[in-house]
Amino acid sequence: GTLNSQGLWDVRLGDNVVTISGRGLGGTSLVNANVAARPSASVLDRWPGANGLVSGRWHTELMSVIPRIESLLGVSRHPDAANKVSYQSLGRSASAMGGKTEPAPLTINFDGPTLHSARHGPCNDCGNCVTGCHSGAKGSLNMNAWPLARQLGAELFTGAVVSHLSRQENGRWLAHCQVAGQPDQSFIVNCKTVVLGAGTLGSTEI
Repeated sequence: GTLNSQGLWDVRLGDNVVTISGRGLGGTSLVNANVAARPSASVLDRWPGANGLVSGRWHTELMSVIPRIESLLGVSRHPDAANKVSYQSLGRSASAMGGKTEPAPLTINFDGPTLHSARHGPCNDCGNCVTGCHSGAKGSLNMNAWPLARQLGAELFTGAVVSHLSRQENGRWLAHCQVAGQPDQSFIVNCKTVVLGAGTLGSTEI
């Protein structure tokens, strides 16, 4: 059962597998490590197309919008990574194995907030990216994409669990919601459009 309906972490235990995801406005971007590496063609082009067959077009299509996404998320690299002891240690290990190191692209505010950021402070190198950024530097979705959505007129609801959907005669949708941790308290959101996004976790949930 749920121990804390307002908790940041959603931990699910399975046979030999434990998954951790984020609970809150921003989803798992709240508890990830901020790495925003561009996916390679060898990975993306194995994804199936609309007909269920491998299309070989995903990389080309996504690369046309990835720069815009990176701009929205504020992807950058640590400006002083080369002088960090941990980075130097990794460099020596990589060199010993015939490899090399380079700073990872991160969704962290090193150079200044993005156009649509909310209360986006600079990184102070505290290292608490996954457990909770203390300075507001982490570019999780609540710091960029959702403020932009609000600017465009979207309404955002948190602390809610959608139990089911129903459609009205006028074509609009009703999202039947329960307050997280309080199933006896419910409300309905009237929507013009509904998008159901299935992922590796919760794909059978709404």
